[in-house]
Amino acid sequence: MNQDLMKTVNKMFERVVDLIFPRRCVLCHRVIGLADELGLCELCRWQDFQNEMPLDEEEKGRCSLIYEDRLQQAIYRMKYNNCRSYGTYFARWMAQEGAEWASQIGFDRMTAVPLAKKRMKSRGYNQAEVIARELSRLCRVPYMELLERRKETRPQQGLGEELRRQNLAGAFAVRECEDDLKRICVVDDIYTTGSTTQECIRVLRERWPDAEIWYWTLARRNIERI
Repeated sequence: MNQDLMKTVNKMFERVVDLIFPRRCVLCHRVIGLADELGLCELCRWQDFQNEMPLDEEEKGRCSLIYEDRLQQAIYRMKYNNCRSYGTYFARWMAQEGAEWASQIGFDRMTAVPLAKKRMKSRGYNQAEVIARELSRLCRVPYMELLERRKETRPQQGLGEELRRQNLAGAFAVRECEDDLKRICVVDDIYTTGSTTQECIRVLRERWPDAEIWYWTLARRNIERI
């Protein structure tokens, strides 16, 4: 089958799928048929949630958006309603917001915060990994699974900052990797108190003590520290 015919067949298949399972705007969930590359309808803009101060140089991190309203609902659908494709759109929003920053740093690897095994089994995918893989493609930074979960942890929601740290103690480990890495980016979906990302960074720094390690999340949750 030649390439032109393949393209025609693929387009026909996409149209059939759209008729049976119409695509919806990531933010307002309105039926939009064929979505654009950002997954949005003509009325919605990811910039409505853009973080005015995305960079945290002290903790070496970046949060592209603010976790509220329709974005909160969209992230919920991605994680609990089997909307895996949302992760690809989220990564494209992040790239539009921060790709220039990532290029200036010059990351040599991107990785994702690993998901607990039970959640991975029930969900079927790690939403942070979906985001990280697309983000690595857009930013032209190789993706590598550098981290793994060593133990199941309680849900972080509702725990104070100190309990979050205790809950995550020993939860992550670095996978076997002989590469001499200098600049690593840890990707996750939501930043709350930072306990999860900072624990990931801590174990990575044990393996690569001279590396510059940053986190990059889709959204920051504005809460009072407990």
